[in-house]
Amino acid sequence: MKKPRDLSRVAFFLSAGVLLFGYGVAVGGLKIFPYSILDYGARAVKLVWENPSLLRFSVPTQHLRPARHEGSGVTRNQQDQVQPGLTLLSGLFTDTNEL
Repeated sequence: MKKPRDLSRVAFFLSAGVLLFGYGVAVGGLKIFPYSILDYGARAVKLVWENPSLLRFSVPTQHLRPARHEGSGVTRNQQDQVQPGLTLLSGLFTDTNEL
């Protein structure tokens, strides 16, 4: 003889699914928690998907752009135009990324 289904269990899972779906819609629409975490993860996955060389720890060529101006890239230190704080310098030397 078959045991009848427990409707309270079905109702619980159905209502939990509806609540989760509703919260997911609210997260996407209102950008509430955990929207920023999910958005950051999605952008990271998209970046790696578009640039698989990132997984091989090779030269990060996706960030390289042609020079905006003519010249050898020398800059001048003008104290009145400098922002306060530390500056991180990095460059590519003989096919490696160094600081």
